[in-house]
Amino acid sequence: MIRERNRSDLTQVTQKATWWNVGPGYPPEPSPDLTVLYDQEGTSEHMRDTSTPSFDEISSRGGIVNTDMLNVKSTWQMGKGSFLFTKVWSPTFTQHGRLSDYGWLSRLELSEAAGHSLPGFDSLVTEVTTRALSTVTRPDFSGLVSMGELGETLRYLRDPLGATMRLASSFQDRVSRLYLIEQKRARSGRPLVKSGQKGLNRDDAAILRDLQGLYLEFRYGVRPLVREVTSFLENLREREIPRPKRQTFRSSQKQFDDTSWSSTGSAVGGGVLFDIDYYYKRDASVSVGMLYEYDTHMTLPERWGLELGQIPSAAWQLVSCSFIVDWFANVGQFVSAITPAAGMRRINAWTVTKTDELLVRSTGNYFIPSWDPHGTSGSRGSDSLRVKSYIRSRGVGLPGIVLKANASDTFSDLAKVLDLITITQSKLGGSMARAQGVATSVARRTGTSRPPHQWYG
Repeated sequence: MIRERNRSDLTQVTQKATWWNVGPGYPPEPSPDLTVLYDQEGTSEHMRDTSTPSFDEISSRGGIVNTDMLNVKSTWQMGKGSFLFTKVWSPTFTQHGRLSDYGWLSRLELSEAAGHSLPGFDSLVTEVTTRALSTVTRPDFSGLVSMGELGETLRYLRDPLGATMRLASSFQDRVSRLYLIEQKRARSGRPLVKSGQKGLNRDDAAILRDLQGLYLEFRYGVRPLVREVTSFLENLREREIPRPKRQTFRSSQKQFDDTSWSSTGSAVGGGVLFDIDYYYKRDASVSVGMLYEYDTHMTLPERWGLELGQIPSAAWQLVSCSFIVDWFANVGQFVSAITPAAGMRRINAWTVTKTDELLVRSTGNYFIPSWDPHGTSGSRGSDSLRVKSYIRSRGVGLPGIVLKANASDTFSDLAKVLDLITITQSKLGGSMARAQGVATSVARRTGTSRPPHQWYG
């Protein structure tokens, strides 16, 4: 049964306008004209949900009740302002006007931001949904990926430290050589950098290549191998806690947007004009959850990530530099999300979106066009509207490929920036160090398919 509930404590706002003349024969300042506007300030709340009469009985039998829900809470707040208008027509005649309190515009509504709307967050919903679905079929150990890299892993395990030591030794020899060359240059009085020379000299460039090689060796050789071996050993151990019959998979993310613009307005039948400044911001969050029930016990292929359904995901991970693409777009998560979930069935799903919107309207520079030149004094007036909404709906959307909402954060991550620079240089110019036997895991992770002794031309 659908329920609708409304609650409101909106109050009225009184506008005060006073107009009078100063001169011989004119009466003193009169009482202000009052205009009462109702339901202008305060809070209004609307809620719609579904009542389940047998909720306790269903829950006692292990059933799950998942219903739609909508809650919207709007709060209007009005500031105070006073504006005085003066027009001197002659030494003996002056006109005055005063607008007291604030409320000279109609009640603020989000529709005033319609022409200046923020980017939609549909892509955020898609991103969060795709991420949540991608975790459903994710194995504890990526066996197919390990099989695809087995040859390189075995070659590296034969001499796990030798390649790094040789690269480090090459780097040390180059630094020593450069130091001796610079000392010789200093004693002979020759400049360290020749006139007209562009870029690094041969020795400096060689040292830079060795540094790049050491960095890539650690990031994409040593670290991935340590994680893989650790994951393999952990997966060999017997599970202390068996897999539950039911499991919930979740994902969530937040997004912030804001904008501002200016306009003009009028009051008192168009006789008074003023400027309007708007500021609009929105905090949004999306949460997706799914409850699955396993039909069977965990099989050996499932535990080791060897199911046929894992082939597309494993193939993407083995693509050259696919991890860089995944920094900016959710391709890898999408591939995992569309992988069939064998041996399990979805028994419930939900999507929750929360928004917190604030619209602020500030007015100032009040003037009367017919009183030109005119004199105006007073403070700026302002009012605001804040709308908080909570929407829970049954089910989840379809997965999709989108640019990640936080893709730009990649360039604030120093490690990822260094990765982009070094990998790009190695791809474009073969600019990594001339070292024999560099770990082939670097080749498998960055997509360099030549034998180690041919990496550097």
